[in-house]
Amino acid sequence: MRDITARTKTEIRELFHELEIIPSSAAGDADIVPVAEWWADGPRYTKPTIAQQIIAGGVARKL
Repeated sequence: MRDITARTKTEIRELFHELEIIPSSAAGDADIVPVAEWWADGPRYTKPTIAQQIIAGGVARKL
């Protein structure tokens, strides 16, 4: 992977301008989270890898 841009959570959140960020779980807050938290298959049994810890994202919908 050559074309990677490091961004802060605030910078990623700005990409969702005029969109509603959806929580990653029923109990979670709507925010930018590690992508590994978007796993719907149940609880995590192993510690996340370094890559899983540093790759963040969000899911949103139009208002």
